[in-house]
Amino acid sequence: MGIDEPYEKEISYGFYIINGRIDSNRGYILMKFDNLKKFLKYAKKNKYKAGIIEFLDSSLHKQLFDYLEHSTIPEELCWLASLYMRGEACEQNPKKAFAASYESYAKGYKKAFYLLGICYYYGYGTEKNLEEAIKYLKIAAEFGIGASLDVLVNLPEQEAKKYLNSESLFDIALKCAKSGSKYAMNYVGYCYDNGIAVKKDISKAFYWFKKAVKKENPMAYYNYALLCEKNKLGSPKEIVKYYTKAVENKVDYAYYALGHLYAYGKYVLVNLDKSFELFNLAIENGDAQGYLGIADLCIRETKYKNYSKALDCYLKYLEVKSNPKIENTVGEYYLKGIGTKKDIDKAIIYFKKALDHGYLPASVDLANIYKQKGKYKNDALKFKYCKIASDNNISKDTIFEVAKCYEFGIGVKKSYPLALKYYRMGFSKKLYYCAAEIGRIFYYNHGDTKDFDSVFDDLHTGAIANDAPCCFEYGRWIYYGFHTKQDQIKAFKYLSFASQKGVPASYGHIGWYYANGKCVPKDLKKAIEYYNKGWDNGYSDCMLNLGLLYYNETSIKNNFEKALDCFKKAAEKKVPDAVYFLGRMYKEGKGVPKNEKLASEYFVVAKNLGYKENR
Repeated sequence: MGIDEPYEKEISYGFYIINGRIDSNRGYILMKFDNLKKFLKYAKKNKYKAGIIEFLDSSLHKQLFDYLEHSTIPEELCWLASLYMRGEACEQNPKKAFAASYESYAKGYKKAFYLLGICYYYGYGTEKNLEEAIKYLKIAAEFGIGASLDVLVNLPEQEAKKYLNSESLFDIALKCAKSGSKYAMNYVGYCYDNGIAVKKDISKAFYWFKKAVKKENPMAYYNYALLCEKNKLGSPKEIVKYYTKAVENKVDYAYYALGHLYAYGKYVLVNLDKSFELFNLAIENGDAQGYLGIADLCIRETKYKNYSKALDCYLKYLEVKSNPKIENTVGEYYLKGIGTKKDIDKAIIYFKKALDHGYLPASVDLANIYKQKGKYKNDALKFKYCKIASDNNISKDTIFEVAKCYEFGIGVKKSYPLALKYYRMGFSKKLYYCAAEIGRIFYYNHGDTKDFDSVFDDLHTGAIANDAPCCFEYGRWIYYGFHTKQDQIKAFKYLSFASQKGVPASYGHIGWYYANGKCVPKDLKKAIEYYNKGWDNGYSDCMLNLGLLYYNETSIKNNFEKALDCFKKAAEKKVPDAVYFLGRMYKEGKGVPKNEKLASEYFVVAKNLGYKENR
């Protein structure tokens, strides 16, 4: 046996096949064998780790292969299978790899279970069979072969649910971890960190990640640093150190994590160029989060500011991953024309995607689009998305919108009970103006009579909170003595406040106070001003009241002509009393020639509109 001069060369002991790694114990070559017999003795002593072939002089590789082909020792059959898989010292031969693996397994060699699992998993040398693959990989994991666990925990979600129980996998992993498997240690830590198959326990996650880190598990470097960062464990120096080690070992998620630290100056000095470089490396290594890192720099940093590029990064990220919050952000960019031309159709597409994927705030954006006038106005869709937002406590304002839709039949069948339900929901969230809407519904007798007292109490609550609509409705109930004692002085206090805050419905009442000198000195000029303000805001009764003021105030020049004009305007809005007084003016010949026939016609119309004498 000849021994070369000692030299260091890092190697990986392990079976490598397609995308699956079978074993990966790391070590250093300090010798090389040029005698097959001595080499095989050494290999047997070291349990035939595949990487040991690196110790063998390349001129002897063919001799080794010839020897293994005729061996019946299970460990050597397993080694032969690995050579066939990797095409080392021979040509790759999937069928022979499977056959050697199966023979080794049949002789009870533990590692052969792993090789068989891999063959079935990838369909290597045999028909692909996921159920069989998982069966053999689980047994291998129970034997403490950590790499088999690595395959199991990375199964696609659908496959894992069908064939694998997460609790049993955790039990296997814990057993492997206690036996020293660094893969299992990392997985157990991950389970404790995320509450998978076991109760979440940060201290236990820290313990197992730390053990895996000591065994130089690259993924554990990242998980340990992330755990420490999230939970303020370890030291800032340690976090940076292990993110850096994870990057050095090309752990894909680590590039983004370390880049984020440099972007925000967390535990390190801000280094935007370094963060930009790391985000790009994340993308190159298959982690789409790198796009989010670059987008963030393009939004907030002057040096990189570019909203168009930010949008492009978001779109590229969405090509790889589904993320409802990012979908909603893209929707906002198209809605507002940020970094691109305004495009409401595209905004709708992304808002709907975000909502379909569970991001409920997107419902508010959609509701607002369908509320607007013009091309996109759609009452049914506005109601639909407002209701989603309301029922999921996303937006208080949408509660009010849903109630209005039910009350007036906008985009949905009219329903006073449902309108009241949502108005009450709004009031419970201190939207006091909802109490005003409830009060209005009850005022027009669309509510249950047994609830009048509680409605009045809610109006009072809103009024003393200085909510203007509540002040108006509360004042109106007192003004008319509606299910409460009439009190003009108290009513004036609340109605006056409502008018000062611009509640149009209050203008007619304040006009009445000034017209009649109630609670304030009589002031016809102010009365006329308030009546006109009410009319301008769509309150037809204000024009009726202005007509009555002119009709009764003989001190005003041409009072009957002005009254007639006001009654005509109000009559056009089908105000019954205004039609009646038009008839009366023609009957009495006030401001117009007497005309009994026309007067009678107006009286009939007024009655048909609901006018009642002496009411």
